[in-house]
Amino acid sequence: MLNDFLTFMLCFLPDPRASVRKAAISAVEKIASNNTALQSLIFSRLDDAATSVRSTAILAAGRICDPQDQAIVRKLASFMEVADPSSQVAAQQALGRLLQRGSKAPLPVLQELLWHPSPQVRESANAALDRLPQQMQWL
Repeated sequence: MLNDFLTFMLCFLPDPRASVRKAAISAVEKIASNNTALQSLIFSRLDDAATSVRSTAILAAGRICDPQDQAIVRKLASFMEVADPSSQVAAQQALGRLLQRGSKAPLPVLQELLWHPSPQVRESANAALDRLPQQMQWL
């Protein structure tokens, strides 16, 4: 049954319409939390050309990825440095969500971004750190 769903979603993720790709990501996210194959489908859309699809994938990744996965944390953090404000906000929220999930993985990346030349990136990193749970604030 899962393979049928995976096959079905594979038809929609490359659809030329951004709204269809975005809906497919949202559908996959609902069942992807413990399935690396489904998670990889979401991760494959992180570089989508459409801003709305990319932002949806960024937010979904922050909710369902392994919170200790340094590679995905770095990928999410990279969107805080792009010119697209929607991707920046999505990355900030995704990294903040990882912190709320108890992950320490975003801390070094966010610490680096606090020294970024762009004031906007620094503010965004600081905003993500604002979501740090109280029990982790001494770290």
